[in-house]
This record gives sequence, C-alpha cells and structure tokens, in this order.
Amino acid sequence: GKTEIGKMFKKMGAQFIEADKIVHNIYKKKEIITKIVKKFGKKVLKKGKIDRGKLREIVFKNKNELAKLEKIMWPSVKKEIKYIASKAKGTIVVEATKLYEAGMGKFVDKVILVEAKKKVRIGRLKKKLNEIVIKRLMNAQRKRHYFDYRILNNNSKKDLEKSVKKAFQTLKV
Repeated sequence: GKTEIGKMFKKMGAQFIEADKIVHNIYKKKEIITKIVKKFGKKVLKKGKIDRGKLREIVFKNKNELAKLEKIMWPSVKKEIKYIASKAKGTIVVEATKLYEAGMGKFVDKVILVEAKKKVRIGRLKKKLNEIVIKRLMNAQRKRHYFDYRILNNNSKKDLEKSVKKAFQTLKV
C-alpha cells in the first residue's frame, strides 16, 4: 500500500524516500548489529546478520522490547532520511509508518494518511506474516495522527492512482 503509493508519487516527479529500505540497510551496520545483539541476545543472529523474522517475533509480542529496538534504530533512520532529503530537490515523499513516534513529524510540511479497510489490510498482511504479528501491526496502524490528506486504498490500482494524483496536485509544496 504505502510503498506502492510512494512509487506513484515518484512517477509524478517527487523524490521518494522509503523508511523501510533505510531500516533494512541500517540492520546491516556493524554498530547496530552489536547494539541489537547486546539488547536481545545472539538468538536474533543468523550467519552474523540480524534475523529480522526472529527479532520481529520478539518485539511484536512485547511493547517494551519494541521500544528498545526503536531506541536503537530511530536515531540512525532519522539521520539518513534527513540526509537524503537535504540532497533532494522539489517535492519529497517520505514513506514512514511511525513518522510521529520517531519524532519526524516536525520535519515534514504535509502528512498523507493511507488507509484501507481492516479486511483488506488483514488479507495483505496474511500473505507475509503470522497471526500474532498481524494483530500487533493492526493495533499499531489503528493510530491516527494529524494529517493533511487521506488516501483510501481499498479498491483498484487505477482508483488508487487517481487518488494519489489528486493528493499530489493538492499538496504539492
């Protein structure tokens, strides 16, 4: 959903920054691996790399564990997003699920909320994740913060493209 919409914005000329890709790259950094292993133990390692599946199981079962991981990850994620944005020109779209929780809300001009019906979200998540993780993600996605524009992602890709184009024209800074 969000990544697909970001790619649509990119086609319209916006610079698209994917927080998830940044996170995946940060997981590969030696200093981050060391901090994560120190907090969660060697059980989250697989061949010297972070096993994101094992880590996900730990943090989505326990809010305190998730907070520990976020404390490790968010400073690096914010720094990288700011760096990429400083090099970009024109409209920049940042795809970030936890924009406000990470303290990034003050760094953006406009916020677009992407929503889909619960049934649609569950169907998409079932393709990738187990039931415990789905429940935790659904609860996290329930949060609604301040936003300037809302895109509903329940229907066809064509409908979604129309909504994205309208948002881009309306919010272009």
